[in-house]
Amino acid sequence: MLLISSLLLGAVLGSVLGSFAQATAERWRLQWFCPQEKQRLLEHPETPEVLRVALAAGKLSPWHPARSFCFACGATIRWHENLPLWSAWRQRFRCRHCGASFSRKTLWVEGLHLVVGAGGGAVGALPGAWVGSFGFSFLFIAGYLLVAAAQSHFVRTQSRSSS
Repeated sequence: MLLISSLLLGAVLGSVLGSFAQATAERWRLQWFCPQEKQRLLEHPETPEVLRVALAAGKLSPWHPARSFCFACGATIRWHENLPLWSAWRQRFRCRHCGASFSRKTLWVEGLHLVVGAGGGAVGALPGAWVGSFGFSFLFIAGYLLVAAAQSHFVRTQSRSSS
């Protein structure tokens, strides 16, 4: 019984941390490496003011704005729309506000974190789930931002050489 509860707790912890890691990586990618996407959100009429202010001030982070939002239209995501994996499936992988499709990458990240958390829970109960999930989340964010930086550099280099 302890193994099953450790697996379940680890899976939930993993998917929640996966959701946070994905949101963190996306926000930092948008803040630092995607000027066109950032500008589109700044100009979109339905982008919430708190998001518009954070983008304009260059202060978009995992903690600001505090609420999750749609990267297509900027609409705030309600708490019950933000449950890892379950909410996306329930909403048919679309934003309730603009109908934009959710990134499948988010589902993969949350799913992989779920598996890592469950594995950590199976191996070392709760401490194993914490260590495995946090370590995996850190490596995911670092790798994701490294790829985003490389893509941004490549795009800038290509645009300079073609002009």
